[in-house]
This record gives sequence, structure tokens and C-alpha cells, in this order.
Amino acid sequence: MDKPSEDKSSESVKDKHSSVLVEDKQSSVLVEDKQSSVLVEDKQSSVSEAYLKSLTEMERIAYDIAKSHLGSLFTLEKSNHYLEWLSKHHG
Repeated sequence: MDKPSEDKSSESVKDKHSSVLVEDKQSSVLVEDKQSSVLVEDKQSSVSEAYLKSLTEMERIAYDIAKSHLGSLFTLEKSNHYLEWLSKHHG
């Protein structure tokens, strides 16, 4: 009878180790995802900066008005003019 209880405890130890491995794998995936999202954000911001530099004076005024009136609801990456510019310049 002692042997089955030993097996049970060894199984639970294995389960603990397995869950630790799974947690470690999930953590490494999260780290990879964070690094990828940082790279995407950096690329996005450089494209957004290029777009803003390309605006004419009138387009810049329209952009500033839209940004000030809409506040946090304004998203450059979703604006029509930005999307048109992006399709022309970045295929």
C-alpha cells in the first residue's frame, strides 16, 4: 500500500514540473509577442512620421483640426487620407 501512495506523490511532482514548463513556455511566448509588438509599433511610428512630413500646409491644418476636435477618438492609422497615402507609398 505504501508504494501506490508514493506513486501518487511522484505523479503530483511530475504534474507540478509539467505546469512549470508550460508556464515557462507561455512566458517566453509573451516575451516574444512583446518584442514583436514593439517592432511593429516602431515601424508604424516611422511610417506615420513620414506621412506627417509629407503633408501640405492645408493637409496639416486639416489633420490638426481633426485631431483637436476628435481628441482621443482620432486615430491617424484609420484616417482616410492616411490609408490612401499608405496604399500609394507602401503598396
